[in-house]
Amino acid sequence: MIEKRKAHQTRRLVGMCAEAGLAGPEQAAAEISFVLEGAQGSTQNGSVDHAGGRLMRIIEGVVDQLRSRFDVSRSTAH
Repeated sequence: MIEKRKAHQTRRLVGMCAEAGLAGPEQAAAEISFVLEGAQGSTQNGSVDHAGGRLMRIIEGVVDQLRSRFDVSRSTAH
């Protein structure tokens, strides 16, 4: 059950990353998945304060980094 849910989540993330135009949607989805898994564990054990806000900043950083890689590769291809 968990494996199916995680596989579905990964497929959704890959699709969303591709739709957002991120460089390497599979890599982006993997990075986001790692962050989500860590945030879930930290939230469950209460080891990190303000996990939601911190999670969003980290995800935004991942997206920004991958978006800028895509922009650089597009500009050098022309």
